[in-house]
Amino acid sequence: WEYDPCILTMQRLAKSPIVAKGSKVDDSTEIENNPFPTRNRTAMVDFAIGAFAKCGTTTLMMTTARIPGVFMGSNDTSQEVHDLRLNRYSAFKERYKDHMKTHDSRGRRLLNGFKSPEVLQSQSYLTNIEKYFPNIDLVVSVRHPVLHFQSAYNYKFRSVDQSIHPNPLELIGDCDHDCIDNCTVSVERKNVCTGKGYFHRALSRLYLTPLNTEDEKDLLDHHSRSIHPGWKGRLFLMELRQLSDRNTTRKNFWERTYENFLGVETGVYNSTLQANPTGRNNFIEICDDKHAPIREVLVEVGTRASRWIQEYLLKSDRVVVANKDHFLESIELWKYDPCVQSSE
Repeated sequence: WEYDPCILTMQRLAKSPIVAKGSKVDDSTEIENNPFPTRNRTAMVDFAIGAFAKCGTTTLMMTTARIPGVFMGSNDTSQEVHDLRLNRYSAFKERYKDHMKTHDSRGRRLLNGFKSPEVLQSQSYLTNIEKYFPNIDLVVSVRHPVLHFQSAYNYKFRSVDQSIHPNPLELIGDCDHDCIDNCTVSVERKNVCTGKGYFHRALSRLYLTPLNTEDEKDLLDHHSRSIHPGWKGRLFLMELRQLSDRNTTRKNFWERTYENFLGVETGVYNSTLQANPTGRNNFIEICDDKHAPIREVLVEVGTRASRWIQEYLLKSDRVVVANKDHFLESIELWKYDPCVQSSE
């Protein structure tokens, strides 16, 4: 009686640790039985790009949309899809009504996807994915929490009079869609806060780790957000530095691994996107001394996130990471203040 029976949390798991894991739903149609098979309901979409804004998701979406046979929910390849967060399943289904084939006439695989940065931060999003598309694969990019905060602040307040920009120090705390405590969200704050850097807390909702030890729960701050064991897909996890990697050999391997994850032909994906010539607003320079308290908070967040990813998340056989050594090197940097490093 102490818990909402409709919402599974870490606290409920502790009381009832045995949760039906289920099995991967096989609701697809074999091409051998039908040369032009049609998708069933749960196989309407194959993958989603998202989880965290300002982590390269737009670049991922636009470059993925260039792959032959990939449809990202709209003919506008820069459009995000938020229907499932808003519980508009009919509108979501309408997007794909003309894209229900799994292969084209030449036998080439056709893929349906969408991009939304809020997939892991919205309970309604996760609940609807679990309900309608339990096998969907997720593509998630993360980055250093300090640099993430700076990027989010400068982007979100680009259209707001600078004289009424909030003091960044006022944005220490949570502001997720289902924020529980210490919420800073308001119209004026544009849903920007240090809590957005808790990437590990959001990723833990996928139930890819045990969530049954005090050490792991400590790293996750014993959060009370919903857990979704009904999702049975795979996770392609990357760090933003991998997307701009100048090591061509390593970058090429990353691209081939991504192709393999999606199930497309080798050599059809190129992650390079021409830079937008428009200038960027730098309302805050996170390395200024006055922002040191924010950096201190976010380095602590990054330390916890880095450790949880390494010691828990990467042990799951459903997590795919390309160039693992480079990925680990990148998230190891989260334990340090990037401004101190750059000054040294």
